[in-house]
Amino acid sequence: MATINLRVQADGDLLRPYGSLLTASTFTVTEVFDETLVLANSKTWDVWTAVATDDPGQESFAVGIFEASAAAFIEITIDKDGDVGTEEIAIGLAAGEPFILTSNVGKALYTADFAAGTDDVIDQIRIRNEAGAANTVRAIIGSND
Repeated sequence: MATINLRVQADGDLLRPYGSLLTASTFTVTEVFDETLVLANSKTWDVWTAVATDDPGQESFAVGIFEASAAAFIEITIDKDGDVGTEEIAIGLAAGEPFILTSNVGKALYTADFAAGTDDVIDQIRIRNEAGAANTVRAIIGSND
């Protein structure tokens, strides 16, 4: 059993909890995957897949925190078992700023403005380095599998 507490710093040295001005966001998990990797330019790290036999061996997650030392991209794929319609999105990671997912829930076969879609879960998370040089990336994923 592990607990992950998130806090952000603002107003100089004043620490404020992430998610609230009063209390920290707390995620109680049974497993924590915490890995740092130096990723060469133009390379992709398959950080997480929803397959128990793949590293890190988690089928779902309660929280994911991703960070890179230089700008990078995070790619998220949604469509459990490939049975609905794959949705993929790539989001820019700013250097030194965490990107946080507080659930693995998503929508597959999604249509703009919430017109349609099927409740589903994240299947894969990848990080791509396009910074022009090596980039140190870190992933912390908390699971209750």
